[in-house]
Formats: sequence, structure tokens, C-alpha cells
Amino acid sequence: MLVALAALLLGHVASPPPPPNPAPAAAQGEFDGYAGRELWDAWLDWVRVRAIEQRTAAFDALGAPEGWWIYRDGPSFERDSGWWTEYVQAGYVHACRRDDGSCEWIFRSAGLLRDQQVYADLAESRFDGPALAAELRAGGVLPPDLAGHAGFRFESGAPIDDLIAPLLRLRQVRETDCPAVGQWQAPLAEMPPLPLNGERADARAPQTPPIPIHIHYTIDIPMVAFGGADVHVRIDDVRNAQLWTLWQTMTAGIEACED
Repeated sequence: MLVALAALLLGHVASPPPPPNPAPAAAQGEFDGYAGRELWDAWLDWVRVRAIEQRTAAFDALGAPEGWWIYRDGPSFERDSGWWTEYVQAGYVHACRRDDGSCEWIFRSAGLLRDQQVYADLAESRFDGPALAAELRAGGVLPPDLAGHAGFRFESGAPIDDLIAPLLRLRQVRETDCPAVGQWQAPLAEMPPLPLNGERADARAPQTPPIPIHIHYTIDIPMVAFGGADVHVRIDDVRNAQLWTLWQTMTAGIEACED
């Protein structure tokens, strides 16, 4: 039991932050008045932004195959350790076919390859100092304003989306292919009622040891209550292994299914 618990906790430990990426040889010097180091920082930041945007867009695109529509959302889950490559989102949607109206649950998840050095290498492979400098100048960001500048979108710079796509970690599993996808309601139905009066019913019960690092879990469960009103129960906490256990219980059996 203790060995299993230790393995569970170690599996949640976030990777240590990597050292700052030094400007590569291609970014040394100056480009049309822009310091190479500052130009590299702006470009690397944009690669990071594009990776996050692609992950989010890919997750939103999952769940509704062509010819289907999302009827309603099911429970969703987020895990955030504080490091941008370790953010993961997952959840259920109830989707229906447009031709015959048949519906089923679909599970989806999205994350990124965690190794941050991979993104630095990607950025270096597509770094074009003169082109990036020209785009900054055309966008009204002059050399004195570049230091510390964040959020510039290098729309016409060297393409990177094609290199980011293989780093996405996506999963979509349909109920017809994996019956476990449609069974998330059962463990929730077996849970005792929530203590809405604010009392801690488990105050004297044995507590699950906390996750030994800053990891934030969020679970959102839509339901019908209060005379038919659509409501959401949102549970979030930091270093709370019980939330991870709850999500594992709701998704039991899915990992054993093939995509």
C-alpha cells in the first residue's frame, strides 16, 4: 500500500524548471538595430504562445466528429503545475449525429510534450533575425521598446505551426469504441451528498497525504438541479490528491482502450 501510494505521489511531481535558454549563435549580434538576445527572447516567447494556442485549439476541435454536434458538456478536468508545458485539460462531451440523431459520450484530452528544451530547439531552427526584425519594425515595435516586450505576434515570421503539431498530446475516445467512456456517472452517483452547509463531514476521517509540490487540480461537473436549472459544481484545490483520485475514478477504464 505504501509503495503504491509513493508511486502515485511521485507520478505527480512536476519537472524542475530548466535553466534560461541562452541565445543561440544565430541570434548573436544585432539585426537592424535590434539586440540579438532581445530578439531571441521575443521569438522564443512567441513559440511558446503558439504552442499553447495550438493545444487549446486542438482540444476545442476534439469531441465533435464531422457530421456530429455537441449536445452538452460533461465533466471536465484541468491540471496545472505552474510550468506551461505541464498544463493538461480533459473532459467529456455528449455528441449527436446530425443524420439519425443518435448520441454518445466522447472523452477528449490535450497536452504538450513536457520537455521545454524541445521548444527552444524548435525556435532556433526557425530563427531568422533579419526577417523578425523587419516584422517588428513594421509592427511599430522599435529597438528601444523590444526589451521586456511580450506578446508580439510574428504572423509573417518563419512558420512554426508545422513543427509544433507533432508535440501535441491529443486523445479522443468514443463510447462506441470504449464503453468505459459512458460510465462516468456511476461513481458520482455512489458518492455521498455534498455537505452544502459548510461542514466538513470528513474532518475526523483519515486524510490522503498531499501531493508534495504545487499542483492545481480543477474538476467541473455540470448537472441539473434546483427545479431543472443547469448548474455546475466546480471543485479546485492545490496539492489535493483526493481530486486526482476522483478524476481517476470517473475515467476508470479509458486508458485501457485504444484510440
